[in-house]
Amino acid sequence: MRAETTTSRLARLGFRSPSEAAPLLDEVEGVLGDRVDDLRLAADPDRALQSFARLHRSGVPLAPTLADAGAGASLLRVLGASSGLAACIERAPELLEALVPMALPSAETLRDRLLDAVADPELPRADAIVALRRRYRWHLVEIVAFDLAQQDPVAHVQAVSAALADAATAALEASLVVARRTVAARFGADDVAATRLAVIGMGKTGARELNVLSDVDVIWVHDADESLAEDRAAMVAQALARETTAGCMEPSREPMLWEVDANLRPEGKDGVLTRTLASHVAYYERWARSWEFQALLKARAVAGDAELGAAYEEAVRSKVWQSSSREGFVESVQRMRERVTDHIPADEVDWQLKLGPGGLRDVEFTIQLLQL
Repeated sequence: MRAETTTSRLARLGFRSPSEAAPLLDEVEGVLGDRVDDLRLAADPDRALQSFARLHRSGVPLAPTLADAGAGASLLRVLGASSGLAACIERAPELLEALVPMALPSAETLRDRLLDAVADPELPRADAIVALRRRYRWHLVEIVAFDLAQQDPVAHVQAVSAALADAATAALEASLVVARRTVAARFGADDVAATRLAVIGMGKTGARELNVLSDVDVIWVHDADESLAEDRAAMVAQALARETTAGCMEPSREPMLWEVDANLRPEGKDGVLTRTLASHVAYYERWARSWEFQALLKARAVAGDAELGAAYEEAVRSKVWQSSSREGFVESVQRMRERVTDHIPADEVDWQLKLGPGGLRDVEFTIQLLQL
């Protein structure tokens, strides 16, 4: 029987461009060893092989991972799913240790481990940000590896989405710790200690249904001890919010995690970044539009001062459920939905899965209207 050629073997394993992949396989087959056939497990074998070759060239120690059948298969699945995670592993090879999770991490574990990464008060701000982001990505690899290993991923999608949301909110909590140290150097430790700040998760973050590439939507709410003037507290709170955002987003040796989006706050981009609880309540009583109450269906305190966050949830809950009694409520939400559609370029309307007619946003709006 004629021996199987490299090209035909790659075609059998699911490669779209076996002739282009063949030289790469020749380069790394000695390292892959018995794991070569595991390339078929990857969603994109071509991408998995390309990323594996890049890691090999960069000197990432792959042999220990490949020596374990489960870890080796998990590595190839992750590399075939995300070139971004491959780049993370290249920068931080210790992420290879996260490739064989037995279960998803709990919210408490994620919070404790992210806080531990920034616990040293002597850690310089830049180093703390890198430590925070790398610890987050360790857990991101863990969660993605678990997801890709499931025979029935749909059965686990809710748990995986919740874990991604918990990892994101743990990162916000840890970033706020770093922010407090940084802002204390500018405003004084006493004023920072007197300022309470809560982070309210919105959208997919608030609903614990985050995906890997989602923005993290938030609303900031602050309060302060009586010893601190209201305008001073507002300045400190705004600085804390901006620093917390920077810890997740600003340019660094370790790339940004995701965009922290605060545009669902009262008055959107035109509004102040953070308000007191009383100011939030006054806005929702007097000026909020119907779609804002719809958005608040997913509001959840996720980081910062837990007592203040719980007070925010309690204060807005009744207003959300009373909103549908407002005159013209359904019509105003429909108009808002139409405005979203109107801003889609004409050549994208028919295939815009998220925003187009019949897309994900239509499903979401319909469900939320029925809830309200």
